[in-house]
Amino acid sequence: MAHPEPRARRPALREFQQRLAQRLQQARQSPAGLSTAIAIDSGCGHWLFELAQTAEIIAPPAPTPVPLVQPWYLGLIHHRSEMTGVIDLDGFLGTPVVPWRATDRLLVLAAVLPLRCAIRVARVQTLPDRAQLRLLARDPASPPWISARLADADGRCWNSVDAAALLLDPAFNDIGRP
Repeated sequence: MAHPEPRARRPALREFQQRLAQRLQQARQSPAGLSTAIAIDSGCGHWLFELAQTAEIIAPPAPTPVPLVQPWYLGLIHHRSEMTGVIDLDGFLGTPVVPWRATDRLLVLAAVLPLRCAIRVARVQTLPDRAQLRLLARDPASPPWISARLADADGRCWNSVDAAALLLDPAFNDIGRP
């Protein structure tokens, strides 16, 4: 029998979601909205998603598995009256998929994008200081939906994701197992 999370953690998550909602609203209203992002750690990489292409971070139970799909397609969740596909981005990029952890979160992508999708998140990171980020040369092997590669002051590589381009990638849409 699963035990509910301690009450002390719930207000923190609620507060985080409220702050994220405020940042999303500001990003949509600001002409500089495209320069704002949310930083996440998927387990094997550091990623920047433009706030305008995201909806929220949620802490759902494990997704419902779907038969005969790629291992990186973790399943479906019912979110805000919509069926939403859950993707393990690391698995999509070829890393072995690890089982769902209770600490996993989902970055739900904006409803204006072509598919209802959520990306598995190991951690939400502090946004790197944009003034200290330096642009790295584009890796020719990088998929086209990685719009930029950046290095922070500590030398960590951040991949900036164009979520709309990711959702249109034919490989991303080929979830059926061969």
